[in-house]
Amino acid sequence: MESYSRQNNGATMTNHKYYPKTEYQRYYYTSSKLFEQSLDVYKPVLDTNANEYESPSKNLPLVVLVVGSAWLGHRSIIYTGTSWWNSSGPKAFAQQGCVTVCIRHRGSFPRLHGPLLVPFSALATVLVAVMYAFPSNVDSTCIWISISVLLLFWIGLALGARGAASFDDMLHDVAQALVWVQRQFDSDGVLLKLPNQHKSTNSSFSEEKKDGSNTTTTTTTTENNSQTRRPPLVFGGYSSGGHVAATLLQRPDVFYSKNLPPPHDFIDAALFISGVLAVRPPPTRDGGREEEEYSTWCTDLVTNVVFGKSGATRLSSPLHGIHKQPQVPHLLIGCEHEVFGLKWMDVFFCSRAFCEVLQRRNISSKFVQVQSNHWNILASTALKQTLSKELEWIMSKVFE
Repeated sequence: MESYSRQNNGATMTNHKYYPKTEYQRYYYTSSKLFEQSLDVYKPVLDTNANEYESPSKNLPLVVLVVGSAWLGHRSIIYTGTSWWNSSGPKAFAQQGCVTVCIRHRGSFPRLHGPLLVPFSALATVLVAVMYAFPSNVDSTCIWISISVLLLFWIGLALGARGAASFDDMLHDVAQALVWVQRQFDSDGVLLKLPNQHKSTNSSFSEEKKDGSNTTTTTTTTENNSQTRRPPLVFGGYSSGGHVAATLLQRPDVFYSKNLPPPHDFIDAALFISGVLAVRPPPTRDGGREEEEYSTWCTDLVTNVVFGKSGATRLSSPLHGIHKQPQVPHLLIGCEHEVFGLKWMDVFFCSRAFCEVLQRRNISSKFVQVQSNHWNILASTALKQTLSKELEWIMSKVFE
């Protein structure tokens, strides 16, 4: 295995400009070639006649993001929509000139038991009661049709959930995707470089074209160095992808199981965009918000539906495991109104509190609040403006 070193061309990002057009290629990080176990590499589209000033700065980091999906997936009816919605995130980084890797992982599926069981059982019971209480006034055929539809929906959920991923499966999927990233730099790194950052020799790889055409083998030429130099690696995620990424950073055992370096050696900085960074209220602290102030009914409902009651109880809460967080710079971007001003999901979206705890542990961190909400932030102008400024902060801290 070839060694690599981080590329340090200075702490500032000179020639930083905006690139409106981006492109991506899709790759699979497992032999199964499942869509859920794939990643997209986004790059800015460069003018072939651009001079050095018009090209992206060589000081920009490689950004690796885990996409959000409310931890769901497993069936195309779910993951196709969330994948399209999330594409604005890596695209926003590529528009800043960064090569950006967008990682998917296998997902869970809504559970039959728990919160979903109660309303469906109640509705079916009410329909049957109405039919027998008012036999002459109610069309029993309509009621039996309604009950049949509920039953079929029930069966559909049960069948759909078969083989769904556990939270540990998600962690191992993302770690395997990081193995793919590492292998690129152990070879020549050409797939993670801009066209103006590599020269010729031989290298083969498999890719899926962005138009969905069949996988082809392409031969590309790059300069073969004994030591591959890579840019700083910024790792994190958006929404539930932030939760998976933050938990993975607190699990060096998963890194070791994939023969990866420990998190504090593998990444140079962490970045979370409207990330789910806790699943329980933060511990009470003098001068802080009391645990009773947090509403948990909505967040508990979500985790119970996604993971089932026992799975939700065991679910990791990164804020509560922050003592295991790697000591690298952290940038946390939150929304002014995460859930349109409602406080139902404040337990999930606690970027400010996460940042404060990091700072108390003397970990360089910064919280930035943008004028947006959780569902619109990735495509927002506010995020693009924030990234154009805060990427420089990340780089200054990496090379501090």
